[in-house]
Amino acid sequence: MADASDPTTFAEALASIGVGGGRIPIRPVIRRPAGTVLAVGRIEPNGAVDYAGAVVAPDRSVRWFGSIPTDVGAPSRAPLPPDTARLVALVHQAAHNYVERLAEIDELVNSLPADGTRPSPATLGRLQRATARVREQIARLTVLASELAGPLAEAFPQLADVYPELRTTVDELPDLASGFHATLQELLLLRVSDESNRLAETANRLAATSNRLASAATVSNVRMLGLAYLALMIALVSLVIVIPNTGATILGMPSAGWVPGGWVVVILIVLTVVPLAAVFSRPWVRRVFRGLPSYEAPVTEGMAGVPELSPDGRPIGPAAPGPDPSGPRFPSEAIDHRRSERGSP
Repeated sequence: MADASDPTTFAEALASIGVGGGRIPIRPVIRRPAGTVLAVGRIEPNGAVDYAGAVVAPDRSVRWFGSIPTDVGAPSRAPLPPDTARLVALVHQAAHNYVERLAEIDELVNSLPADGTRPSPATLGRLQRATARVREQIARLTVLASELAGPLAEAFPQLADVYPELRTTVDELPDLASGFHATLQELLLLRVSDESNRLAETANRLAATSNRLASAATVSNVRMLGLAYLALMIALVSLVIVIPNTGATILGMPSAGWVPGGWVVVILIVLTVVPLAAVFSRPWVRRVFRGLPSYEAPVTEGMAGVPELSPDGRPIGPAAPGPDPSGPRFPSEAIDHRRSERGSP
């Protein structure tokens, strides 16, 4: 029969030996001068952990808290003292609980699609968190089993008689949990590999698109360069022509009739030769004209890429859309076509 002062929860058990703070200690056995608390966690189906255990006083008296199993021993085994039987039943119940949780995880893993599709990261994360909770409690139970081989066993008479069986039951759990963890790690690595392959494929497509854009930009630059050279040559030729043309225009005015004809010829020759020599004697101008054959192809491509537009801004030519390519394209042609149909001249 529990005394009214016995703790009922893990927090109360910790407070009874002077441990507070509301945080669950990492170790399953907490020693203080006021006593020792040992706790075992039972994992609920929703993932919550319910702790049960005992408070061992310095005089070796034991007080229990939490949900202690009522089945305190197997019929084939000699009866144990009540506290020892409760402790053994508590450890066996915890081990059975962990195996049940691992079986549930195994069922979830087996329910994953078998058609080659990888489980989602959310599903793998949920399974990994569930496995981590079980492994954490298994580690706590393993540490508790080690502690029971020491001075703590003095509070539980005849524990040494059942300790080898108890330790065997506990030692089988880590390997079982490690197998589940390894399986989930492999599934996670496969998922990461799939995501990496998709990212690499996307990166390759982006690189191919970037290369196409760079190639198009290069072609466009070459065409613009050819058009720029063409414009430069036209400007140079225009410069050479416009000077003597302007001189001829001025000398042809009535107000310049007083200039003798011979001097007009000389002036025009000078206005023609001097700009021609000044422009075409420049080394860079001669290099431009020497490279004219290499500019012809870019110029041709550049001019082919410039659409021809009608006065209203619509493209015309072979690429221009039209209702009937064989019919009249201009108003005058349409009038002639109608006249020919009527037979009028």
